[in-house]
Amino acid sequence: MSEILLQQVMAPSVWKGEQMRTRDDWIVALGARDIEEIDQALAHAEASGIGLFDVRPEHFPLPTLAPRLAAIRDEVADGRGFALLRGLPIERYSIDEARLLFWGLASHVGTAEGQDRAGNRMHQVTDTG
Repeated sequence: MSEILLQQVMAPSVWKGEQMRTRDDWIVALGARDIEEIDQALAHAEASGIGLFDVRPEHFPLPTLAPRLAAIRDEVADGRGFALLRGLPIERYSIDEARLLFWGLASHVGTAEGQDRAGNRMHQVTDTG
């Protein structure tokens, strides 16, 4: 039989929604220089001709943003468990550019895993409402 824990669990990954509403340290704002660097990395990855799912950090170079993405990776793995990137002007990218951009950014944060039984690693979500 399992022992019932009677003490409150305290850890960075233990939080309630109302606690997150009162702080913004989980929001990472992208500035103009970050967007310029992302655009350059996108152009680099497109020019390389490498397949989307083969893109690794070296194919999507982010010299100044990569350390911030590494901090996000650490926060997701060992901290609160999530972060929000804000400020990416997604409307200026085509669907294919957006897919490559997201994959490139994600390659700096972790390793992709299948998201469904078929092993798909990326889905396109459309707002139909």
